[in-house]
Amino acid sequence: MKWVAIGQTVARTAQILITLLFVYLLVPSAWNELAVALSLFLVGVTVGSLNLEHSILFFLPRRPQEVWGALLSTTMKMLFITGGVTGLVISLSGILLLDANMKVPLLLVGIAVCLEIPTVIVGPTLIALNKSHKSGQWDLFQALFQFALVSLPAFVIGTSNSILLGLIAASAFRLVSALFIMYAIGARMRHKFSLLLVVQQIRFCLPLGVALAAGVLTRSIDKWLVAIFAFQQVGMYAVAAIEIPLLAVLPYAGGAAIASDLTAAFMRGDIKGAHHIWLQQLEKMIIPVIYCTVGIVLVAPELFEILLPARYMAVIVPFQIFTFIAVHRVTEYGLVLRAANRSELVTQSSLVLLGSNVVLAGLGLMAFGLSGMAMGSLMAFAIAWVWMLKKLAGIFDIHMREVFAWSRWAVTLLAACTTAVSAVLLTHGLTETPLRVVAKLAALGVGGYVFVKLQGQGAFSKKVLIS
Repeated sequence: MKWVAIGQTVARTAQILITLLFVYLLVPSAWNELAVALSLFLVGVTVGSLNLEHSILFFLPRRPQEVWGALLSTTMKMLFITGGVTGLVISLSGILLLDANMKVPLLLVGIAVCLEIPTVIVGPTLIALNKSHKSGQWDLFQALFQFALVSLPAFVIGTSNSILLGLIAASAFRLVSALFIMYAIGARMRHKFSLLLVVQQIRFCLPLGVALAAGVLTRSIDKWLVAIFAFQQVGMYAVAAIEIPLLAVLPYAGGAAIASDLTAAFMRGDIKGAHHIWLQQLEKMIIPVIYCTVGIVLVAPELFEILLPARYMAVIVPFQIFTFIAVHRVTEYGLVLRAANRSELVTQSSLVLLGSNVVLAGLGLMAFGLSGMAMGSLMAFAIAWVWMLKKLAGIFDIHMREVFAWSRWAVTLLAACTTAVSAVLLTHGLTETPLRVVAKLAALGVGGYVFVKLQGQGAFSKKVLIS
């Protein structure tokens, strides 16, 4: 699965690089339009696919090889249908929209979504065929190709519509490539479309599909709120809400290491053993996740000063708040729900987060601007986190105070934040920005090293803390 992780990391990193590129090459009004359009593209592809591509991981290995082609053909035909419908809805919304500036961008996004959705089947299909390295290479190549095709018009023309035309070209190339790969695997147009199979796939995918849709809406709905109430700040908000790839990958990397053992423990009925496996992995991830998160928050002012135009200094605080949300992502919480065969709770947790985020982020935006919106999102994630831990406590049949490594997490967070504050004070007099970055990270690193050594000696054990 190494290539899968590499491909996804490169894709996430490319998105950040594209954002930085647009910030410098586009005028603010064009970047505002593009930020909204790209968020609609992401939501359209995720929601419009109905999560059908993930059903391949379940259905393909359980069916005889001679019917694989028919299965893939039916799935891809359904994705063409859902892609066409989703693209049409987005394009029509652009035509009916009162804001004349967004009519053409949404029309172009609809075309891109229509072309992109059928291609989502490739990665899961290659994984199901035990060719995960090919899946990762597919993601890697397509991410780089998309980066090139949207960057070129940004350099040459510099308008939002030209960049969306580049996105359409990338999606068209991806679609042609996907058709060739599916043909090589065995999918053919002559294969009969099976409505019964599609119904089975949708029924299987619905819980996770709703969860994924709610997740991507959570990441995009705030941009739409800004577009409604403060359109001129959409581009700045898109920068503030950037998700750091490392912080997104860490919890899933830890979860992948224990997935099979955790599932096996639940299947044996060893609930206590399952909790021990999960908690042990969680505790290993606390220090790297918290210190990486606090480190990014610590040097955010310098990174903005080095990488972004001066006007973006106004969104440093929202960026720091959004990044700080990651301190609770020391594990993949949904892994326990799936291992315990409680996937319906994954859907419920995503809906709790989405609802909380819409309300709290919206109120924060109207009351205190972008910083208030970021704080509202932080509160929404805290609510969803507590909700999730209460459900996990029920699954593990233990008290809330025992389900999570509260003391270790809190002490580590306190130590990291204390070290970060000390680093700010120690480097306050440094005028060179790059030197200040190095000095801050060095101070945090030294503090983290000392903390790990003291923790290894039992300085922060429960007995010591209580005494």
